[in-house]
Amino acid sequence: DQRQQTLAGFAAASTGGLILGQMSGGIIADLIGWRYAFVAPALVYLIAGTALWRARHRVPAPPPVDNGQSAIRQTLTNYRNLFNDRWARTVMILVGLEGAFYFGAIAFVPTFLHQSLGIALWQAGLMVGIIGVGGLLFSLTARVVVTRLGIIRCAAIGGCICAAGVLLVVVGARTPGFAHWLIVGLGCLAAGLGFTMLHNTLQTNGTQMRPEARGTAIAGFVMALFGGQALGIALAAIIIPHTGYALTLGVLASGLALVGLTFSNRLRARADTG
Repeated sequence: DQRQQTLAGFAAASTGGLILGQMSGGIIADLIGWRYAFVAPALVYLIAGTALWRARHRVPAPPPVDNGQSAIRQTLTNYRNLFNDRWARTVMILVGLEGAFYFGAIAFVPTFLHQSLGIALWQAGLMVGIIGVGGLLFSLTARVVVTRLGIIRCAAIGGCICAAGVLLVVVGARTPGFAHWLIVGLGCLAAGLGFTMLHNTLQTNGTQMRPEARGTAIAGFVMALFGGQALGIALAAIIIPHTGYALTLGVLASGLALVGLTFSNRLRARADTG
């Protein structure tokens, strides 16, 4: 009954990690070299994996489902039902596009700021870390925001705020004087706030699109998100040398606004049809 607010709390931990990761990555890259920036997350994953392995018996196993199918066949059946569900496909396609547009833009913002403003990588990482602050801001106010706006408007407003934030970063990187710090910081804050608002709405629907096979639905949701992320970053890396950072980021920002508005319209149509 509090799924969206609970997921927002879960997102607070993720955005906290984003803040720490962006800051520490830039500092490590500047002090001892970018290759060593990969050591820290490797150690974190090793520690987390060990802790999860040791705690695996603390979580009660789900009751076995005896429907005459093996575990593998049941999993394949769940995925077939998931992909045959029109609403589930809509959610996965949109979260895939969200991942492509958002991470395709954010992944290159530190380098863009480093080259455009001539600042050190740790400073660029610190600025991008403000994205996490924006996400944390929504996580802390999710209960009030969701209650007042509703999920339909959260999707549309979140996508547009995120898009505006990315565009502000582009404008700030080309603004002379001290003002560029303020504009870029405000843009990163808005990008994090808007993304978390939009993604939280998508995630809430992702957990509900196949209640009888929730684990499979979440797995499909995550697969679409990170598949889109990988594709978006790869394509942006190919396109940027030809079009430049500003134009590429502008196009990706427009895509984020379109995803938010489209999902909002889909939610409204779904609500109208009962």
